[in-house]
Amino acid sequence: PGHHASPKPLRGEGNVRGLPSLNGRDAERVAQANSFIDFTFAQIAQLVTDGKATILESPARSHLWGFQQMKDIRKMPQWRRTQYDACCWGGARRKKQALESNVPEVHVIESACHHTHSSSEWTPVRTPDGKWSYPSSGEAEYTADLAFAIAVALSWWAIRTGKAKLRVPRAPVVQDTGNRVGWTDMPPQVMRCWVMASTAVRLGLAPPRTRPGAWFPEEDTAPITCWRTQVTAKKPAGTAVYVGQTEGCSRSPRTKWASPFVPGQHGTPAECLTKYVLWFRSQKELRDSLHEIAGKALACECPPGQHCHADFLASQARMAPDQRGKQPPAIQRRGKLLPQLVMASLASSATAGYPGQGEVHQRWPQWGLDAAIRSLFPEDWTRGVQIPVL
Repeated sequence: PGHHASPKPLRGEGNVRGLPSLNGRDAERVAQANSFIDFTFAQIAQLVTDGKATILESPARSHLWGFQQMKDIRKMPQWRRTQYDACCWGGARRKKQALESNVPEVHVIESACHHTHSSSEWTPVRTPDGKWSYPSSGEAEYTADLAFAIAVALSWWAIRTGKAKLRVPRAPVVQDTGNRVGWTDMPPQVMRCWVMASTAVRLGLAPPRTRPGAWFPEEDTAPITCWRTQVTAKKPAGTAVYVGQTEGCSRSPRTKWASPFVPGQHGTPAECLTKYVLWFRSQKELRDSLHEIAGKALACECPPGQHCHADFLASQARMAPDQRGKQPPAIQRRGKLLPQLVMASLASSATAGYPGQGEVHQRWPQWGLDAAIRSLFPEDWTRGVQIPVL
């Protein structure tokens, strides 16, 4: 809204079913959408009446929430509204979203953004063919963390209501602090489909043996051949392949599998993983070496459940070489290819053992201080707590 190339509005605050001035193709599109919305609301009302789980998601300011059927559904038992910012669940932009549901467990998703964002994150860009591209198109798909958080919440609901007996996996932790500047230059897939499998690995899930549907990628049924273990002062890497940062309690030699992004120095663990995934996809030699870690344990300092590049490596090591080599689309900003020098500034050499330009060598790196502080308290007390950068 407010941009000279913004789409023409089709609905308004007092006209949620469509502006009276619409005609032609616009009027036809709104009529078709209204038919689908009416059908959806009828299904939701019936499901709630039958005591079945129902979740409706849309932008917080969507005109969908103003439909009369929606107002009637809100009067039904246990119906509740949950608001969250998309960036708190792995998104690049601060997008206010809302879930309305009769599943109380879904309310754990509620969150508010405390990130640093770019002021131009919602500015439309012109593509090389002269058309306008709107940032909202890249935010439509659920991020990996949000998809798994909703799935876990539904698992809790199913067990509580006696509809299922399941082993509930770890749930993703909300990410409401950090820095999102520069994330809008990354492909949206780096927070979504590219990390779906590694998110499952991080949460302790195993891939299905058969595809649950045609929508499920065939390559994601491949079994996980290696899992991550945590290195501590009392538990060295041993025979596992060490992929950590070589400092702290491990005292293990650095390998080519170490991430060039260090939590605390280059961002939060989640931010470092996102940067690593994008960087990894440009490292053909490293991708071609993944067979070396297949079937082996991966050792790192990161505690279980924390974002770690070792989980991503584990998800990639099981794939066929042609799946690992898929390249992301060209990254563009305002219609021009993002200079390689800018992207190179996000990453340092994977084998570098010294601080890069503009970085200060840390005798006690942030991740080490983070682990030391957490070790003073029971694990449950500090889970999800962001330790300040010292």
